[in-house]
Amino acid sequence: MTLRVGKTYKLKLKNNKKKIKWSSSKKKVATVSKTGKIKAKKAGTTRITAKVGKKKYVCKVTVKNLSLIHIS
Repeated sequence: MTLRVGKTYKLKLKNNKKKIKWSSSKKKVATVSKTGKIKAKKAGTTRITAKVGKKKYVCKVTVKNLSLIHIS
């Protein structure tokens, strides 16, 4: 998934009734809340991991800067 700096996205796991533990491999690039909401902070790539019991689910997230338009 690709997000722009400053944007958010809510991740969901289908067919899951158990508690999910969310984590980000690079918190400077993007953070994830206890409810699975990702916030893009800085350009780069990170992995968002959802842990349910002994299973792990990974989502690769790429964060990009907004393109600047120069008027001359």
